[in-house]
Amino acid sequence: MTDGDASVAEQLAAVSADAWDHIAVTLTRLTGDRELAEDCVQDAFARALVRWPVDGVPGKPMAWLMTTARNRAMDRARRALVEADLHEWRNESATVLPTDTANL
Repeated sequence: MTDGDASVAEQLAAVSADAWDHIAVTLTRLTGDRELAEDCVQDAFARALVRWPVDGVPGKPMAWLMTTARNRAMDRARRALVEADLHEWRNESATVLPTDTANL
């Protein structure tokens, strides 16, 4: 770990005490799913450990974490909707098949 990486990790640790619970509660209100919220907060912190050493610590680190976690939650919600639509489409397609296949 370089000195820059250590500095980023220290800054992230300083933010995490306040940010983690606040972001998780906000995302839980947004999504209605505490487990999803916690997963998205964890993803945001993991991304910060990768991005901040490269891009620098943002001016408003808590806002960056909130935005990243919220975007992750929205991505997962969209993916779930697409998967549900696909599942429904597959079920509808299966019921459209003719029942009397002897004439085919």
